[in-house]
Amino acid sequence: DLYMWLHNRKGFMGYESTTGEIERKTIIRQLIQDGNGTEDNEWNHYSGPTDLRPLINDSQGTLLDSPNFRTTIQGTIKTDSVVGDGDITLEVTVRVLGYAGTEIKHTKTESLSSGDDFSLSFTICTPNYQIGKQFAIETKIIADTTISSYTPSLVITKTRIEQDGIFETDRVINVSRYSIDSTLSSINNLNYINPQLLMPDMKIIDFLSDIFKTYNLVAFEERLNDNSYLINVKPLDKYYDDGVQYDITPYVDISETTVSRISPYNTIEYKFSEPKTFLAINQSQVTRDDWGNMDFNANNIRFAEEDGDIEPENTNSFIFDGGNYKVSNGFEKMMFERISGRDYRGLTDIQWGWFVEDNKGDNFPNPTLGKPLLHYAIKTEIDDSYEDADRNTITGIEFD
Repeated sequence: DLYMWLHNRKGFMGYESTTGEIERKTIIRQLIQDGNGTEDNEWNHYSGPTDLRPLINDSQGTLLDSPNFRTTIQGTIKTDSVVGDGDITLEVTVRVLGYAGTEIKHTKTESLSSGDDFSLSFTICTPNYQIGKQFAIETKIIADTTISSYTPSLVITKTRIEQDGIFETDRVINVSRYSIDSTLSSINNLNYINPQLLMPDMKIIDFLSDIFKTYNLVAFEERLNDNSYLINVKPLDKYYDDGVQYDITPYVDISETTVSRISPYNTIEYKFSEPKTFLAINQSQVTRDDWGNMDFNANNIRFAEEDGDIEPENTNSFIFDGGNYKVSNGFEKMMFERISGRDYRGLTDIQWGWFVEDNKGDNFPNPTLGKPLLHYAIKTEIDDSYEDADRNTITGIEFD
């Protein structure tokens, strides 16, 4: 099957808005008394030793009482195992239930790369804030769609300090800390791919035209029995082979005939777009050849005579006098390479392509944006098995 790689920007896959800015995706989770997991837009039940819900500031007593308690509740929201490049914003809103307008917001934004972690620590309540009241938390994780995936987590820690206030001092008798930890499964921004937003920058008519030129296709209209019409697309050779032969000899008048010879083309050129990827550019630099392109020039051909002399250079211009024939398209021509087997004992039957630009002095494989890339893919599972020990072949994804 023929595939087209969907890419219209450099780097990790992501969606752009109509203004050219990277679109962002928001994940919202609540933390209240009776959370039932992501189905109710809640953080999952906690895996910690104590469930602190409902979150209540249970500070009590005065300096004249003994004992008295001072409670602080704090939280940390994190994103781990980030895959992709882009911005992530962590936003936490702490609300006092039943009291309008009593909320505190905490926000932090960071530009991340694959492998980075990101966290935001915040205070839910202090000993002197809304004693006896219940708190609710709303968390937002806003990530560029170029961040492919990440794993969010939320940790709530309650610290309770027991004090001896007989002598109006803050002598600490006991400190208790209970942490509750909730982790969501990995968030994948690309679970729902919108091909329309990832299509390469190419007009539909240009795409169809280049497909027809690249694969030598022909389209024709066929009228069906119900008087509807069907547009058939076939390779030109297949179109000819499916034709019907008719003997028109009785209908041809050969009393007068004109015979002309076929004029072969002087030059023939099949050309892809200028390559943008490292291997294709490197191959052209080493071999002085245009990767993926083919050409024929009759003037470069020499015919040897029987006596060993070479015919004059311009002889072919009289033979190949049909002019120039050129077929070019707007597709990328990428060079693939085979993956080495385990312990470098041979090559596998798996090919891979690296869509990075030529090292422009910084000796670093930077992403590049090329023309639409067509390729053939045979999708199979990758495992550690070998087809035979001598060939050292791993099953995997093969590209023709």
